[in-house]
Amino acid sequence: MAEEKKRSSKKRLLIILLVLFIALFGIGVFSLLNPKADVPPKSVLVLPVKGALPEISLTEPSPFSRQRQPITLQGTLQALRKAKTDDRIKLVLMEISVGAYPSKVNEVREAIKDFRASGKEVWAYLSSPDDNDYHLAAACDKIFLEPFSSLSLDGIKTENLYFKTALEKIGIGVEVFGRGKYKSATEPLVRDSASIYDIEQRSALLDDFFNAYVADVAKDKNLSEAEYRRIIDEVAIVSEQDAVKLKLVDSVLYLSQLKEQLKQKFDAADDALFVSAGQYAGVSVSTRNLAKEKIAVVNVVGTIVDGKASSSPLGDSEDSGDQTIVAAVSSAQKDESIKAIVLRVDSPGGSVLASDKILNALNEAKKKKPLVVSMSGLAASGGYWISMNANKIIADPLTITGSIGVFSVRPYFKKLQENAGLHRQVLTRGKYADALNMFEKASPDAFAKYDELVGKIYKQFLAGVADGRKMTVADVDSIAQGRVWTGQRAKAIGLVDELGGFRKAIQTAKELAGIDTAATVQLVSYPAPQSFFESLFGDDNDDASLYEKFVRTFKRDVEDAVLSDMFGTGLIKDELQWMKSALQFLSASVLSPQARLPYDIIVK
Repeated sequence: MAEEKKRSSKKRLLIILLVLFIALFGIGVFSLLNPKADVPPKSVLVLPVKGALPEISLTEPSPFSRQRQPITLQGTLQALRKAKTDDRIKLVLMEISVGAYPSKVNEVREAIKDFRASGKEVWAYLSSPDDNDYHLAAACDKIFLEPFSSLSLDGIKTENLYFKTALEKIGIGVEVFGRGKYKSATEPLVRDSASIYDIEQRSALLDDFFNAYVADVAKDKNLSEAEYRRIIDEVAIVSEQDAVKLKLVDSVLYLSQLKEQLKQKFDAADDALFVSAGQYAGVSVSTRNLAKEKIAVVNVVGTIVDGKASSSPLGDSEDSGDQTIVAAVSSAQKDESIKAIVLRVDSPGGSVLASDKILNALNEAKKKKPLVVSMSGLAASGGYWISMNANKIIADPLTITGSIGVFSVRPYFKKLQENAGLHRQVLTRGKYADALNMFEKASPDAFAKYDELVGKIYKQFLAGVADGRKMTVADVDSIAQGRVWTGQRAKAIGLVDELGGFRKAIQTAKELAGIDTAATVQLVSYPAPQSFFESLFGDDNDDASLYEKFVRTFKRDVEDAVLSDMFGTGLIKDELQWMKSALQFLSASVLSPQARLPYDIIVK
């Protein structure tokens, strides 16, 4: 009977895989028979700038997902760079609904200004926008608002959830081993509110973000900063009529009406005038005045983990495994055509061991060619660890960086064990054989031993930063302690060399490599993006079964679909995702030294 069930299960799996293969083959053929449309001589590029703007997607999207692959920051910047010198693109229309780190909004704003320097215009279209959306839109030539929308200009905030009491109620306690009074990653697990140190650093971040936002919009819209602050504090929710009166937007109309205006402006008869971002992504950079010299861009995105990188075919979740990044750095180092390496970091850090392996590979590469770090939304803790020895470190003024500190956590289930009536008997040889079990709080002696290990790692971190930044260990310790800084403050205290975005990093790499700074270079991305099939079935070194690979690939998609169906895409779903992230964070950090950002800093 059991054998028959086993044969039946295998048969069902084979049928599923056969159907999957046929579907994928059909999709591939369809794609080949339907190439991307050409760009007409007179075109408007419709560029959606939406969501969290992940740095880059390292996988093709799943053809089975109902979600589109997210719009990436590098994709947006590249589209504007190409369009600037493309005579066929007469104007860019941006549909804006962004929820990204302030530094990413800042980079897109700078790219808009660079594009406008060509004499072409960028128009923004907004639907129920918030402060983030308006900050970006203000950099455009014109702003259009959807009817029955309002401008939610009520300011920005950060938010965090605390689980100490909730965990205690189900019988879970948490012990923390750590260094750095600002290293507040573990606070949600052991406190019910933020410490004075965490409030201090978060307040400083908010001050920098808010001041930059107010100053930018006031300058863009010819207002005084005091007047724009008055709008935020006294008006907050700006109706469409008031938005026009206050000259915050140019007009209120539907997107279809705006497109009709553009057709008239460029004397176009139909929608062939409009080129989508997907279409334009297929336009080769080589056709847009590309030069011969090459610079490698090694992307470290998401949490730094031990082993290989993993990613979702949806492109909505990435992490950076040390094996993957070390191999990428080694390839860039060995390629004689690569003249310099730009390490693009958008990471909160993670595993100390993995971060140090990546740093070691970068140190070797730096002996052969210039190494420039370009910090994106955040490059903190382990993200700073891998950056500290570069020839130059460049960050956006609003990048979140620093967080030089180390911690590890240890949950214990004594109360849960007692409540469940679970009895445990242990025989040991060796004083500490059972010292760190998951049922008992550690003895003072055992706690001290592991805490000492974490302390030694912190000292190594300080020494590494001191050596890389040409500072004393004492000076580094005074600005470390796990504290996070914006890029502009990090430059003032010596953690960053220059302020700027991705373009600035490329220019710096050219200078260090002896390349004419006026020359256009070819950017080679590492790690190389995976095809959907590779993300689905893994590589030759992936020893998981075919069934395990299949489940692994679609698990995140199904999970997100269920949450979306039950709770939509609003606050309830966000809260559930934060709770899940906190539990995953607790699980991943158990007795594993972490150099990681204190928390997910969500600015709204």
